[in-house]
Amino acid sequence: MQRAMGSEILKVVNVELPDVLTAEAHTSSAIDTQMAVGGLLLVDLGVAEADATVDVVVQHCATSDGSYATLFTATQLTQAGDDDEMIYYLDIDFQNPNINRYLKVVTTVGTDVTDGAVLLILFGHRREAVSQPDDVAALAGSWATGIVPS
Repeated sequence: MQRAMGSEILKVVNVELPDVLTAEAHTSSAIDTQMAVGGLLLVDLGVAEADATVDVVVQHCATSDGSYATLFTATQLTQAGDDDEMIYYLDIDFQNPNINRYLKVVTTVGTDVTDGAVLLILFGHRREAVSQPDDVAALAGSWATGIVPS
């Protein structure tokens, strides 16, 4: 039996790198999900300014350069001091025939700035090798004695 290693079945897509997100719409490039079985969208929000709000829209399309339709919408993720320093997530099942191959993520920061990052982790890449983006690296370290990762 051949064991699949994490880098062979997971791909991390940096939708929006960790930074101060200014008050505007931040739209990702087209993300090809063809070889993925599923995905986990992570929205990591840091300390928000007093009036900051964040809306996230996931869009999908059959072609990378086509007209994207809304797949999922989350509004007002952070509000004046209530929900700052939160990680929000969304599971996406790419085996659903109603979800198209290409995704874009639009993160709109309204009124003020917030710290944040948006990542999409694609999993189930069993039919082809996966290469990670330049700004993604596996943790280097050692497991505790007696622990063997599966």
